[in-house]
Amino acid sequence: MSKKAEYLQLEPSDDVTTVRDRLSFLRGKRVLLIWPEDGTVLTRKLDLVLIQREAIRNNIRLAIVTHDPNVIKQARELNISTFETIGASERGRWRRGKSKVFTSRDDRPASEPDPKELKPVATRVKETPDDDDEPASRSRLGRIIALLVLIVVALAAAALLVPGAVVTIMPARSLIPAELQVIADPAATDVDIENRVIPAVTIRVEVEETGTLPTTGTQAVSGIPATGSVVFINQTDAEIEIPAGTTVSTSAGTPIFFQTTETAFAPAQLGGQIEVPIEALPDSIGEIGNVEAGLINTIAGPLADRLTVRNIAPTSGGESRTILAVSQEDRDRLLSTLRQQLQARAYIAMEAQRAPSQSIILETIRIAETRDEWMTWSADVGEAADTLTLTMRAVVEASVIDEALARQIALAA
Repeated sequence: MSKKAEYLQLEPSDDVTTVRDRLSFLRGKRVLLIWPEDGTVLTRKLDLVLIQREAIRNNIRLAIVTHDPNVIKQARELNISTFETIGASERGRWRRGKSKVFTSRDDRPASEPDPKELKPVATRVKETPDDDDEPASRSRLGRIIALLVLIVVALAAAALLVPGAVVTIMPARSLIPAELQVIADPAATDVDIENRVIPAVTIRVEVEETGTLPTTGTQAVSGIPATGSVVFINQTDAEIEIPAGTTVSTSAGTPIFFQTTETAFAPAQLGGQIEVPIEALPDSIGEIGNVEAGLINTIAGPLADRLTVRNIAPTSGGESRTILAVSQEDRDRLLSTLRQQLQARAYIAMEAQRAPSQSIILETIRIAETRDEWMTWSADVGEAADTLTLTMRAVVEASVIDEALARQIALAA
């Protein structure tokens, strides 16, 4: 027998049949049954007895890992080792389960009865006249009659003095699962046992549902423009007027535009400098207008030939502002959620309509009809809104079968 144990993890739904089938594949091995924490349906001592018999039949050394006190008690009565952990099972010694169900020849009684003593109760020995046995026969008959009288008296006394009880023994029952494929056909008019076809009835209900979810889209609104200053450098020897509103920009990547906020004059000398305040133009409002030093280097308009420009310090103060708005993803997500809710509501309505012997096939529940005028949205895509609400009406249908017809096919299989 292999010294390495095979681990058999039990599920809460496992029964004796399942465990015995799994043991049949582990012949000649040490098997450690690992009990689930939530327990199983194997709660009787008889279950362990049947499992132990299967283990003995397959030459399996059995042990159990469990914390269930009832299972531990029953296992000890059957001489099955139990452990609290898998590690403990690897270190501990495993017992041999009880397998001796017959006595040996050495346990035979020391003295055997005389055949003549068995003759009165023998069923295959023909009585023959024997004068020598007649007194003994009368003596035995007297003893038997006396014994019967004593038994009757004892039973009568017990009936009067000993408390009585009625014990009802219920036979053990076990479910044997079986899988059978049955076709539910809406076009069928009667059950077809040979082809395993039963009629299916389509039922329809009209339901309405309203759903709301938070929006995830955004919409830009007026932000705060970035501000700063630039230095204009005269490339001539004449004084140059720099009107308020003169446009300057960055040149790397997508240009970010600014304008001067006041009129200034560049000194009348080559290289003359003047610092002028600026702010971001509307297209560059927000955080995008916060640029690093030295990036503003372009002048728009006729002054570009006579002046150069630089921002000595970064611009700052630009803030972007956005608000929540409805996105297409929000509409798609809400519509999908509401369709599921409509089917769930329709199932409840169908359950109230079906007959007691009927059963709804869940996989056939579907939305059969909906219209644009049956859907009301609280906002369109792109509109500013914190939430989006949809009220929707639809016709839902499903197939219904008669369980009695399905049982006919199952019993005939």
